[in-house]
Amino acid sequence: MLADSVDQDSWLDAAAPHIQARIARYAANEIRFNLMAVIGDRQEALQQQLAAAQAKRQAVSDKLSGGSGVAAMETDAAGSSAQLKQQELDLPDDEAALHQLLAEAAGEVDRLQDELAAEQSKRANWHAENIRRKHNYIPFLFNFLKLLAEKKQLKRLIDEALEKQQLQQAERAAKQAKSAAAAGGPST
Repeated sequence: MLADSVDQDSWLDAAAPHIQARIARYAANEIRFNLMAVIGDRQEALQQQLAAAQAKRQAVSDKLSGGSGVAAMETDAAGSSAQLKQQELDLPDDEAALHQLLAEAAGEVDRLQDELAAEQSKRANWHAENIRRKHNYIPFLFNFLKLLAEKKQLKRLIDEALEKQQLQQAERAAKQAKSAAAAGGPST
């Protein structure tokens, strides 16, 4: 399939048969096949939605105070520098409807701010996980065990762990014997 032969709107229709044919070539129990999607940056999309919602809230607020009701928002389209975009909104003239629209716009701004904060928190967690995943803990563990041995605590901890393991194994064996006896039923 040639990428030049499809437009941006119908590429999924053109790609679906090729993807399905590729998947069909693998056996049903094959687990090495991955299908991944390239998607836009969620944080960037939320920031754009938030800017639009804030501009709408500002336009409604301006109209309530006697302004024109024109929304001005900063956009950053395809890497170009931020520019001011004017958008004429179809706002009602009724003051009650404007107050309702203002409340809806404020709710939308709050929701988008919460989603953006959650996305930023998720990325911070990803960053911390990546650091932990890449860190070499072997020198720390080696020094920790060496320190425990120097303080004569390592042998005691090993013995306690072995006792705990033997106790758990005995409990597991007793539990299995009890369930086997219960499964056998009462003998007559």
